[in-house]
Amino acid sequence: MLRLVPLLIAWLVVSGLAKGAEPTAEKSDLPRIPPTEPKNVISTFSIREGFDIQLVASEPLVVDPVAMAFDEYGRLYVVEMIGYSEHRDDRLGRVRLLEDENGDGRFDRSTVFAADLAWPTAVACFDGGVFVGATPDILYLKDTDGDRKADVRNVALTGFGAGVKRLNMQSLMNSFRWGLDNRIHGSASGTPGKVRVPSRPELETVSFVRSDFSFDPRTLEFRLESGGAQHGMDFDAVGRKFVCSNSRHIMQVMHEQRYVGLNSFFVPTTPLQEIAVDGAAAPVFRRSPDEAWRVIRTRWRVDGKVGGPIEGGGRPSGYFTAATGITIYDGHAWPQDFSGDAFIADCGSNLIHRKKLQPAGISFMARRPDDERDREFLASTDNWFRPVQMEVGPDGALYIADMYREVIEHPWSLPRGIKQHIDLDSGNDRGRIYRIVPDIFVQPALPALGQATGAELVAMLDHPNGWHRSTAARLLYERQNQTAIAPLRRLAKRGKTDLGRMHALHALAGLNALAVEDVTAAMADGSPVVRGHGVRLAEQFLPKRKPGVAGAADEDKMILGHLVRLAGTRDSFVQYQLAWTLGTVDFPAKTEVLASLFRQAGADYWQLPALFNATTERHGQLIDGLEADAALKANPYRGMILKNLHAMKEGRLAQFVVPKKRTASVLPIFKPSGIVNPDRAKVVEQFRPALAKRGKAELGRKVFEQRCGACHQLGGVGQAIGPDLRASRSNGAEQMLIHLIDPNREVAAQYVLHEVRTANGRETIVGSIRFMNDVVIQVGLPDGSERQLLRSEGDEVKSIGRSLMPEGLEAGLSVAQMADLLAWLQEAE
Repeated sequence: MLRLVPLLIAWLVVSGLAKGAEPTAEKSDLPRIPPTEPKNVISTFSIREGFDIQLVASEPLVVDPVAMAFDEYGRLYVVEMIGYSEHRDDRLGRVRLLEDENGDGRFDRSTVFAADLAWPTAVACFDGGVFVGATPDILYLKDTDGDRKADVRNVALTGFGAGVKRLNMQSLMNSFRWGLDNRIHGSASGTPGKVRVPSRPELETVSFVRSDFSFDPRTLEFRLESGGAQHGMDFDAVGRKFVCSNSRHIMQVMHEQRYVGLNSFFVPTTPLQEIAVDGAAAPVFRRSPDEAWRVIRTRWRVDGKVGGPIEGGGRPSGYFTAATGITIYDGHAWPQDFSGDAFIADCGSNLIHRKKLQPAGISFMARRPDDERDREFLASTDNWFRPVQMEVGPDGALYIADMYREVIEHPWSLPRGIKQHIDLDSGNDRGRIYRIVPDIFVQPALPALGQATGAELVAMLDHPNGWHRSTAARLLYERQNQTAIAPLRRLAKRGKTDLGRMHALHALAGLNALAVEDVTAAMADGSPVVRGHGVRLAEQFLPKRKPGVAGAADEDKMILGHLVRLAGTRDSFVQYQLAWTLGTVDFPAKTEVLASLFRQAGADYWQLPALFNATTERHGQLIDGLEADAALKANPYRGMILKNLHAMKEGRLAQFVVPKKRTASVLPIFKPSGIVNPDRAKVVEQFRPALAKRGKAELGRKVFEQRCGACHQLGGVGQAIGPDLRASRSNGAEQMLIHLIDPNREVAAQYVLHEVRTANGRETIVGSIRFMNDVVIQVGLPDGSERQLLRSEGDEVKSIGRSLMPEGLEAGLSVAQMADLLAWLQEAE
């Protein structure tokens, strides 16, 4: 959740901080922080007006909660990671079963459901038991005799972390979620794997480096999914996926892994799209004091006494560093204005942050609400408050798992001179679970979906609370009761809500009862959500495309006719799904459908990867149509579209990249003349007097355009290849000066240079790794372009540890000109 070890190592090597002994802090400089007892803890919180935070469980009922899942009776299974952070071998982890016996909304009964677990981190309910992630295994645990303790304990899947000598406790599998596709989805975080199903040796082992995954809870069939963030993953109500990692606190996953590889001449770009308007390491407003150890470690890093990244311009806090547990609110208890909002915990800063998701074509922009610009949705003055995961419950409340620990930090990132005075076990006997409800809230009766009939479960798919919909969908899949088919079909056609009709379609698919007539009716539905999911579900009925064989399908098939009719849709959600689906099939009219979709894509470049992926045959025919299309001439990406189509026509790999916003004329990258002084610290001191001068922003604009505009955009000048500089203003002018002159002092992971050598030795490329899996490597180049290389055995990828930003940007500048540049950086909009 906090610091990525490879980045630490790379930074250490680049900085040359292997000199001399590390300092040692005085014990008196690291005073202990006392915990707040449960009876007093609510007073430590500030929460958005109109809401109330309630403590629903605390020690000894629960300790160190890191994941939780409500079953169909409203009971809460909680994973306790008591062995955090250095006691994996002691197998202290447990699963607790919490119950509210009197229906007042507080848990009053706690049972140890399972114990003897090594670092458990995830849980999901299924068939009266739970799947629990405990690397290297996903276990299935179930109580069959009614004593609330698991007497069934099977290894369902294994191989997570295979070959890893030392597991990173903050980079383990997490965030089990029930998907619309009737599968359990999760994130493997940064832990690689070679996953197999012990009970089914006929299934192949699936290997990966960094990926999300899903598995069928009935058959245990396992597959990789797009994602690959660190800790936190959730779907919105219609199945769009969001993840978070450290400072990269909200990213949208733009496409599914299963579509990659359909087109031999195109590999989609990385699916992770950062959507936070305020940037990755966005400001946060903590109310708790900075821990003494964090202040001292930051000072040592700034002074070069210990290794590690200097984040936030040398400030110990005030920005995202430990984003975790992203959750999209889909409950029914809160005001409608909060539906679909994203909530992200920062366990290092003792707060929960809120983002509004605003559509921007097929992707979203995530913005801090206007009335929370200088505060957080929830923040505590208590340093022990450590929110790590959230769930929307049966009552529509947002539940928070709070590890409640004195220190939450990766032990590898703590200098020995600090770590020796810190008790990393402090809090192993404590833990809290809260819920957030509106000020006006009536406690509902406990749910009993486990006793519901099939028809009643079908009706629940139309429920306004997301928990009811997903739980009913899961139970329908578990039971496989064919008597539910008729009411599901009625709901799919005449359900009151589009979400209900959508869920009914997926439930029919889970019962192997989905018919062509169901999806064709869905593709004609009045809701774009239902139409989009109808297209996706139609794939099982489409004739499979045979690479190299064009026009084999019968275009008179009714289902293909519906695809053709949808070519004229104006809804981006439907367009996007239609494009991906077209990659799975070929029929004579497909070219006309693609041409229509290319025309309608406009400036929404995220439509283009799906369209290129679908362009599998008849490239020349499509090119002729688009070149003659007057409407396409206004598309800003017309040249790039035609260039890539010509490449595919000629049998070459298309080189699509996510376009950057650029100025009318592309600015050249500044290259200093002469020898650059390698002593960057000395150069910083040379220009430090600029901090005392009052620079002129308009003069600084010219300097920025000449030296920075090739990679950064500010005030309408330049092009957005590098980070958004507005997000770094809160770091202050001094840190801006340091980053300008010494860009390698702190390098964000996404901008670290790597050297990629192809196996045949013909090519060596240096750039930042945008995306890498077993099929493709995507390398970002300093000019903002991107290279895509198909993987082959023997390719070498090595971190150089340096930044994309070159040294020497100050060459030829006077102190006054540097002051002008700093003024522009701080004042331009």
